[in-house]
Amino acid sequence: MLASAPRRNAVLREDRNYITIRGYYNGPDRWVAEHDSQLNRPLDLLQAFASSLLNKSDYMKTFDGVKKNLQKSGYNGSLLSGNDILVTLDPKAELVKDAQGLLEARICNFELLMKR
Repeated sequence: MLASAPRRNAVLREDRNYITIRGYYNGPDRWVAEHDSQLNRPLDLLQAFASSLLNKSDYMKTFDGVKKNLQKSGYNGSLLSGNDILVTLDPKAELVKDAQGLLEARICNFELLMKR
């Protein structure tokens, strides 16, 4: 049986071929390009918090920031949890941040996003 959307339309169609793309998240593209052959270690927000790499305030700031950005883009991220958002540790075991000093975070579970 095929999964269906709220309007009862099939999400996956039998007359189509689908591809699953999987990869290894090595950090933000900008960071990877600037640090040739250095590997980052991905971990989710919950892992970062549980490992004391991230305090509760920064956890919430990052989590809420991702959801606000989704909302601005017309998506509902209310089903996301901390293990659906990836951050990265650089080779020095420091969390990678953007130019404004905020954690670089990426959503890794898109099936939980809904158009508003």
